[in-house]
Amino acid sequence: MRSNNSQKMEKSKAQFVAVNSLEDTQALRAVAFHPTGVLYAVGSNSKTLRVCAYPDSLNTSGSGPVKQPVVRFRRNKHHKGSIYCVAWSHCGRLLATGSNDKYVKVLPFNAETCNATGVLFFMCLHLSSLKKKKGLLTSI
Repeated sequence: MRSNNSQKMEKSKAQFVAVNSLEDTQALRAVAFHPTGVLYAVGSNSKTLRVCAYPDSLNTSGSGPVKQPVVRFRRNKHHKGSIYCVAWSHCGRLLATGSNDKYVKVLPFNAETCNATGVLFFMCLHLSSLKKKKGLLTSI
C-alpha cells in the first residue's frame, strides 16, 4: 500500500510535461510568452535572441520524444552581454530585452510574419547590471 505522501508526489510530477527542448552553446536565461500564446521569446548567455513557435499540438501524456522548437526569428549578438530578461508588450508588437551590458533594447515585432518591423530602440538607463533587476521589464 502506498503512502498518501508518495501518491501526492507522483501526482505533482505529472503536472509538468516538456513540450520543447531548446539548446544553446550557453545557458538560456529568460523566456516570455507572446500575448497570443503562439510564440515565445528566449534570451541566453550567448547573446542570442530567439522567437520560437509554440507547438500546434501537444502530447501531454509525457510519452514520446521532446521536440526542438521551430525558431521563427533569430538575432545573434543582439546584446553585448548575456540576455537576462525578455518581455512582450501587452499588444505583442514590441519585444524588450535586458542585458548585463546595461542596455534595454526594444524591438518592434510583427508576430504574423515573425520579423522585426522597425528601428531597434536602445536605452542605457542603468549603472548596474540588469540581471539584478529582472522585474524591470514585466510592465512594458
